[in-house]
Order: sequence, then structure tokens, then C-alpha cells
Amino acid sequence: MRTQLIQSAKLASLGTLAAGVAHELNNPLAVIKGFAQILSRETHISDKASDCVTKILHASRRMEKIIIDLRNYIMR
Repeated sequence: MRTQLIQSAKLASLGTLAAGVAHELNNPLAVIKGFAQILSRETHISDKASDCVTKILHASRRMEKIIIDLRNYIMR
């Protein structure tokens, strides 16, 4: 019984930690994604810069999905 209670407490702590990490990652990600969206609408940037912005947007969307999946897993 004691072992199960300890294990349950560890899992609860892990869930709290994961939720905190997801939240802390989401804030700077929103800033990165927001600035990349602004840059993507610029017409006077070079093709190379435009390609970089596209890659940033793609990576930020991927990170966003990972964070959403993590939150969904925690809430189960």
C-alpha cells in the first residue's frame, strides 16, 4: 500500500511538472510564431529570408502540436 501511494505521488508530481513545462514552453513559442507570421506577410524580404521564415513557422506549428499532445496526455 505504501509503495502504491509513493508511486501515485510521483506520478502526480510528474503530471504537475509536465503541465508547467508545457505552459512555460507555450509562452515563448507564441512570441516566435507571432513574429514569424508578421515576417511572412512582408513583401520586401529576400527569398532566403522568406524560406527561413517558412521553416520557423513550420517548426513552431510542430512544437505547438507537441505541447497540445502533452497537455492532452496529462489531462487523461
